[in-house]
Amino acid sequence: MDGGSEQPSSLQSICHVRACELFPKRSLQAEDVHLSVPFVPVCGEGVEFLGRTADGILALSNYRLHLLLKDTYYSIPLGLIEVIEVKDIFSLHVGCKDARLFRLEMCAS
Repeated sequence: MDGGSEQPSSLQSICHVRACELFPKRSLQAEDVHLSVPFVPVCGEGVEFLGRTADGILALSNYRLHLLLKDTYYSIPLGLIEVIEVKDIFSLHVGCKDARLFRLEMCAS
C-alpha cells in the first residue's frame, strides 16, 4: 500500500454525536414560579410545561403527561394519547388509545 495516501480508519471516520446534541431540551415554561416538577424525570426526559389544575399540577415533558392530583397521580405516555379536546374554557379531555378518558378542570389564574 502506498504510504503517501493516508485514508482515515473506520473509527476516525465515525462522527460521535450525543443524543442531547441532536435533541436539545427546551426551556421550562411554568405559569407559576413557585411550582416544582412533581416527579423524577427519567434519563433524557425534559419537562417543558408546568401548570395548575383545579385540584393539582399538570406537567408536560417530552415523554409523558403527568397529572398530580390531591389523592392520586397519573403518568400518561405521549404515545398512548389519541386525542386532546378543549371542551369548555377551563376543561380539558384527554382520550387514550386504551379507551381511558381523563377530564381535567383547569383553574383560572
